[in-house]
Amino acid sequence: MFKMALFEGGLHRADELEDLVDDLGGFLIQKNVTQIDITLIIAVPGEDYELVVKKAKELRGKIVEVPLAGSEITIVAPSLGKHHLPHPVCDISEYIRRNGAVTNVMGLARGVGQRINQITATEKGMIEEADVAVYSLGNFSRCLRKKTHLFMDIDIPVVVLGGPEQFNIEGLDYYVGGIGRRSQRLRQKFDLDIFDIMVAEISKAVEKRRRQVEEDPLVLEPIYLKKILEENVEGIDKIISPIPIVLNVDGVKVKMPLNQFREKIKNIEFDGRKIDEYANIYQSPYTGFTILKIFTKSYFDSIKK
Repeated sequence: MFKMALFEGGLHRADELEDLVDDLGGFLIQKNVTQIDITLIIAVPGEDYELVVKKAKELRGKIVEVPLAGSEITIVAPSLGKHHLPHPVCDISEYIRRNGAVTNVMGLARGVGQRINQITATEKGMIEEADVAVYSLGNFSRCLRKKTHLFMDIDIPVVVLGGPEQFNIEGLDYYVGGIGRRSQRLRQKFDLDIFDIMVAEISKAVEKRRRQVEEDPLVLEPIYLKKILEENVEGIDKIISPIPIVLNVDGVKVKMPLNQFREKIKNIEFDGRKIDEYANIYQSPYTGFTILKIFTKSYFDSIKK
C-alpha cells in the first residue's frame, strides 16, 4: 500500500529525495520547479514512509500526506461570468491542488438562469473524465434546487458547494455549505476551516470512486502505467506542460493527440503485451489529450480466452 505525500523545499539537494523514493520502489507523481523552490508529489510504500520523512527533515523541507494525490478533480461553475468566476472557484481549485489532486476548472456554456440552465453532452463527457466533480453554485436553496439536473446525472461522485449551511436532496451524497458566491478572495480563517471540510468531503468521494474500482480490480495500477509510458514513449519528457501524464483512479490522461500517441506506443510491450491490450485508448474531448482507461481483471481475463 502506497502513501502519497507532498514535499515542499529548496531545489538544492532535492534530487537526493527523488533518488531515495526510487530506491524504495516508490514513484514521482508530479514535479514543479519555481526558481529555487521545488514541489514534489510522491508515492512510497507505507512501511518506508518514515525514511522519506527523515530525509525531508534533513533537507529542511516540509512533507505532508495528501489525501487527493493520484486523482483528477473537475471544478464546475455555471458560467465563465464574473459573478461565478474567478471567486471563489480559483481559491477552491488552489486548495484542492494543495492536497495533491490535479484540477480542471470548467464554466458551463448555458449554466446560467434558474429556469433556462442546461448542460451539454460534451460538457458531461468532459466532467466524467475526472474522478470527482465539484460544483460551485449559489447562495440560495431555491437556486440550487433549480439546478440539480446539472449534476444529478453525472456518472462520477459529485460534491456540491453552496451558500446554505444545509442542503438535502435525494441522490446527493456530498454537500458543503458556507461557500457560495463571493466578491472577494477566500483567505480568512473561517474560509480555510470550510475548505478543510470541503477537502474531507472530496476525499470521501475519491475513496468511494476507489472502492468502486476495487470491486473489480484493474489489471494494471495507473501509477505503474504512468511509469511505463514515461520510460518508453519517445518525447514525453519534452512535452511543454507541468503534468504531461495525469493520474486517474482508473487510468491516465496523456497530453498528446491520439494519432501521435498510438504511433509512439505501437512497439512498446510490457510483460509480453502491447499497451492497448491493457487499456482502452481514445481521444479526450479536451484538445490534444489521449485517455487510457485500464481494463479490469475480469474483462482482461475474458478477452485472453
